[in-house]
Amino acid sequence: MKDKGLAIGISSLEFTNILCSYYPKGIKEKFDIYLFVDDTKIDLVKLKGIFEEHDLDIFKNAKIIILKDLYNYYIKKHRYEGRSKDFLLSHGCLFKILMPIYLKEKFNVKRTIVSDDDVFILNDLSYMWDEYKEFGIKKENLFYIRNKDKHDVMAAFNDIFESNFTLDQMNSLCINAGNIIYGEDPKLEYYFERFMKNSFIHHQYFNFTGYTSWTVEQRFHHFNIHRYLAEGREVKFTDSKDLRLMQNRDKMMKAGTPPDKYLKVVVPSIIHYAIGVKKPLWLNDFLPGLEWRYGFTYEAKYELKNILYDKNWVPPTFKSIQKNGFNLKKDLKMKSVF
Repeated sequence: MKDKGLAIGISSLEFTNILCSYYPKGIKEKFDIYLFVDDTKIDLVKLKGIFEEHDLDIFKNAKIIILKDLYNYYIKKHRYEGRSKDFLLSHGCLFKILMPIYLKEKFNVKRTIVSDDDVFILNDLSYMWDEYKEFGIKKENLFYIRNKDKHDVMAAFNDIFESNFTLDQMNSLCINAGNIIYGEDPKLEYYFERFMKNSFIHHQYFNFTGYTSWTVEQRFHHFNIHRYLAEGREVKFTDSKDLRLMQNRDKMMKAGTPPDKYLKVVVPSIIHYAIGVKKPLWLNDFLPGLEWRYGFTYEAKYELKNILYDKNWVPPTFKSIQKNGFNLKKDLKMKSVF
């Protein structure tokens, strides 16, 4: 096993199939892949079938870790009870903090790139571990600490991280935690456990909806990056050629006239389409624009079958997602995809 790992959270067969459809062929990766799979949403036989269909050795040989097993391991190890346990089992994104901790403990992976499954990987990522010597993360201005209880948020997270950061410090640098390059961090598990057991974090998650509730995980990463900087660790912000973060449909897409060709000048190594409930609309426009380069237009086979390229499909409202999950089909709920 290699000491470098790419850890991907898998909750959608469709997104995984898209990922594998455009993953570069014939390369010799200098890393291993670990798949953290939500088996309440994923049929493992179908998942392995995707890897066989695309004949990608690195995916066929990937270690599969079931998310509920990961959570149960740390519930027992950290003795999570009550709200701490419920928080871990229901949030949906906390696995991205546990990935590097678990891989170091169980497989001696020293440096991990963590990712969701709603990504394109278009180049061999082996160079990334050299490009980003310790930690790499995407700068972003979305997650300022701005809610009315911002001073309580600061107090709670400073307590968790045993720090004295000011609000101005935190808001001077914000990040997006969809993709993170982790170096070795022996303190990460300690701070994660303190985070999981903090009553104010439970209050924000369980007693609120929307922005306040779903950003508690982002806040952990936000403070953690500031911790790295304060400790003098090397943090490099990911360049757009390495990671491109897509968060909305551009003007041409919204106008119904997207370009015929995408990736004409630069082919980013990772494209993360963090578009929320509008993912199918973005894919409708983006995928046909790849045909000139890859020789095919992707056809949906799984959750997006009969939805992708359907101009009459309308995404559900954010409020309905919060209440019912993301219903792509009448009998399917995909709460953790977004």
